[in-house]
Amino acid sequence: MGNRCPLAGVVGGAGDRQNAVAGRLQGGRGSGRAGSHQPTSFTFDDQGRIWVTESVEYPRASPGVGQDRVKILESTNHDGHYDKATVFKDA
Repeated sequence: MGNRCPLAGVVGGAGDRQNAVAGRLQGGRGSGRAGSHQPTSFTFDDQGRIWVTESVEYPRASPGVGQDRVKILESTNHDGHYDKATVFKDA
């Protein structure tokens, strides 16, 4: 990903930036981009990848074992578009 910032061109307060990133995490079907389903939090690592926690079944109808997961999104050709998603941990 080099020096590209996922927030490039986003102007506003912290809430605006968080909403912009959350919107970009959802790639959508047929878009050719890796995405995330119901992202709840995220962080970037030193390789430019995004580690995302997802709440797959939120809101939950009943207590029990959850289906949350951690997914890693990365840009394999370093163009700033996350085209590869790897499930790191299923809960």
